This record gives sequence, C-alpha cells and structure tokens, in this order.
Amino acid sequence: MTYRPDKGRCLVIHRVEVGKVELAPKRARRRNETRQAQERTEEIRWRAPPGGSTELGHGVVDGWITRDHLLFSATAVCWCAVCAVVQLCSCSVEMAAFERGALPRQGQWPADPQEDVEISKDRIWVDGCFDFSHHGHAGAMLQARRLGKELLVGVHSDEEISDNKGPTVMTLAERIAAVDACRWSTKSIPYAPYVTSLDWISHYGCQYVVHGDDITSDSDGNDCYRFVKEAGRFLVVKRTPGISTTDLVGRMLLCTKTHFIKSLLAYITGKEGSGTPEEMEEAGKSHFQRIRDYATDETGLRPGPEVWHWNGPSTLSSTPATGGAHEQLQQLVEGVKPKPGQKIVYVDGGFDLFSSGHIEFLRCVHSAEEKEGEARGWFHPDQVAQRVKEHGEDYGPAYIVAGVHDDEVINRWKGLNYPIMNIFERGLCVLQCRYINTVVFAAPFTPTEAYLSALPFGMADVVYHGPTTFIPLTFDPYEEPRKLGIFKEIGNHQFQNVNAGEIVQRIMTARAAFEERQRIKMLKSINEAEVKKQEEVAKLSGQGN
Repeated sequence: MTYRPDKGRCLVIHRVEVGKVELAPKRARRRNETRQAQERTEEIRWRAPPGGSTELGHGVVDGWITRDHLLFSATAVCWCAVCAVVQLCSCSVEMAAFERGALPRQGQWPADPQEDVEISKDRIWVDGCFDFSHHGHAGAMLQARRLGKELLVGVHSDEEISDNKGPTVMTLAERIAAVDACRWSTKSIPYAPYVTSLDWISHYGCQYVVHGDDITSDSDGNDCYRFVKEAGRFLVVKRTPGISTTDLVGRMLLCTKTHFIKSLLAYITGKEGSGTPEEMEEAGKSHFQRIRDYATDETGLRPGPEVWHWNGPSTLSSTPATGGAHEQLQQLVEGVKPKPGQKIVYVDGGFDLFSSGHIEFLRCVHSAEEKEGEARGWFHPDQVAQRVKEHGEDYGPAYIVAGVHDDEVINRWKGLNYPIMNIFERGLCVLQCRYINTVVFAAPFTPTEAYLSALPFGMADVVYHGPTTFIPLTFDPYEEPRKLGIFKEIGNHQFQNVNAGEIVQRIMTARAAFEERQRIKMLKSINEAEVKKQEEVAKLSGQGN
C-alpha cells in the first residue's frame, strides 16, 4: 500500500487474484477504525468492515486500516470497494503512509537518517503547520534553537492539517521550503504527526519538544502535546504576539489596512502604534528587541545580519532624490560585515507574505553567486586554506543585502489592502532567512546609482531581480543598474508564480472554506484557553503540595 498525498487516500495494489481495489475514503474509514490504538503490539488487530470477519491474526490484515498503522508486509484480507465483500488476497502488501501516530520502519522514514539516532538534549524538536512563513514561526524556531545545538522541524501534511484544523493555504512543498530557509532550522521532517509522537522524536534523537505557551488541540479537542508532556519531554517558550496565520487570513478576507505602519523608526521607538504613551513605548522596545533577536547567526546567540534603515525622501516617484545618500542610511543593528573578496550583492522587493516564491528567488541568487565563485576558484582547497589561515574561518563568495520597501510604497503600486504584512513583519521574515546577510528597511523602490554606492559596504557589485508580473509598472525601476552593467535577472523557477497576489487568490477562491476555518479556530481557541487554565491550576496545586 502506498500513500498518495495528492489523492488523500491509500491504494492497495493487488498483484494477483483481485486486481486493483481502492479502500474507502479516509473519513469513511475513520468511522470504522479502532480508536484505542495508542499501544503498539506485535500482533496488530483491526475492526473488520461491515459483514466481514473479525478473525484477524498476526500477519493477516483488514482492508480498513487504522490511522495509527504504517508499514507491514503480509497476506491481506481486503474489503473490495466494487462488490463490497471481504476477499482473501494472497499477495504481499507493502504499506507506506505517513499519518498521525504512524511509526515507519527503517527505509520508510520521510527524512534521513533511517536508523534510530541516539537521543541528545542538544537536539530539539518543534513541529507545526507553518502555513505562511510569518515571523511568529521564525520566533518559535529561534527560541527553540537557543535551547540546543540542532533544531529539527516537523511539518504536518496537508491532509493532517485539513482533518484537524481546516484547509491549508500553502502546499506541503511550499511550507517545507519556508522551514528550510529559516537560519535556525537544521532539518525539516515532512509528514510529522499532528499529535506529536514520542516514537518520532526519539527516532530522530530529540530529547525535548518545544512549543509556545498556548494550547494546540487536535480534531477531538485534545492537546496535541499531551504525550510528550506526560513523558517530561516538553519545553515551553513564549508565543510571538500579534501575528498568526489566522490573523493574516483575516486581513485578506476583511480587506483591512489597520496593520499598516507609516514609519518603522517611529514604530520601534514607541511613537507610532496603539494604546497609551507608556504602552506604545513598551511595545516599541519589544519590537526593536525582536529585530535584534532576529539579527543573529544560526545559533541564535551570536551576531548575524546587519540591519539598516533608509531615511531618504519618499520613493513613491520613479525619480527619487539622489543627493546626500550616505547620510540617509542609519544603522539599527551591528552584525557581521563583508569579508575580503566577497561580492556585494543587492536584491530588493516587498516580500509580502514572504512566500516560497521569494524564498526560491533568494536561494537562486545565493546559488548563482556560489557557481560564479566556483568558476573563479573560490572553493579551491588552497583558497579555502588561505581564508581559514587569515580569518579563522571559511566563508562564501557573496554578501547579500536585501532591501525591503515600506508599506506606503507597496500600497501605491499594488493598491487594495496590500501589503498584507506590514514592513515590520515583512522585514523580520527577510531577516530570518539564511540566504541574506543584511537587511535595509524602507529601501527605495528605485535603486539608483547614488543609493547603491551609498550602501554601508560600498557600491553593489551586482543587482538581482526576478521577473515581476504582479505589479503593473509604467517605468523600469532597474534602469540605472542596467546602464551600469550590474543588473542580473533570475529566470523561472518552481515557485515563480507564488506571490502575495496568488496567495490572496487562493483564499478568495475557497473563501467559504477559510471562513469556516476561522470560525472553527475561534471555537477551538475557547476550549484551548480552558485547557490552559486547567493546566495552570494543576501546576499551582502541585506547587502548593
């Protein structure tokens, strides 16, 4: 039996006697499965289909599989979807399905290694849907990474999320791309169970599971982390406030603009926002600290990307001012500067909803510069040894500076309620990406020669951009880089059509389904709040004893 994520069901391929037989769809199977399947035994038994025999011994398998079963080879007793009778099939059936609670055998784990890994306290596990790569997800991964030396990130399948939460906006491949791009992620594990499994985290050698200080429940209303909590292998970090997939979907459905930020500098200094002056000041400090936190290296503990802010005139016009550009760049966070021999590479954009399209573009830029570096001998052993001798470490051939446009500029060109994420949220998404070295907030829409030469590390050696179809422009914002002979374009790639417009279209096309998801999320949040309250009461009671 092979799992087919595209079809959302399993197929039993009978090589003799019966031919091809399709099992009942998953929702129908769930009504007939045995739900007490937490314990795993050598002799696995299942409930038979209507009218079928319940005499199921070791090595004999019922066609109505349970959600907790995964791999085996055996003689099968199969329910035929065509004639609705139980038939004995003498073929050998191999099953491979990554479903909730399932335990793969060696060779069938969704990501290497296939052998069990020795459990280490330095190896941390986080899991989730990671639908939209917003900075809340990055914040959770950052906090988790700081607790160990490796971070494994389990990503749930589209089907599991649909069963427990509602439809996904992004596909599994798109969500995996986002997780892999996070600087603090060591490895992504697709098809991770929605209810976190001790067997899975133990196989990958993770001692602890990390999650935010909120409750996440499955379709039955039970805590998804109940088993790891009971085993004492659960650690809590602070949930990132003010951002979630649910929030972003709501902005799209309601077409709101209240999330816009007029000035990032005012926002992080407490001069813009909501609440009393004191509350705004505290919020500003928190926002600025988050920028500092995200400007760290892969350990989450040492300095990483630099952060700058462009204080130049409005870039709404196609011909921004060019004078005094050096004085118009303000450093917000000091980090790792370019090293000898590195090319200064400039990219820019809105990076709204920081999708797999943006991520793949940045990855392609990084890859293109690696290939160019290889062509000029950057990776020759002698060159590597020389860099290590002189600088104590090796490093890549390119230093990538990413400019992020402000909300006003994007709304001018895209209209409606774009950007869906404000400049603070978008900038953090870019800042956490492993393919960049510096972020410039409020970068001009038109990168002129004066601006590019005013970059903190000197004139850009090359400017990259991808084909733009989402913004209908009446001029070429890259005219000057083209004239300078430093402009390069990244061609088509696998996620080239994934941008903010495409994502909003997905939401609107399935509006009814996502509105229902929002309603269910609201109801679940009430139950989850009650569960959290009960946990806190129990914790206080334990302290009192």
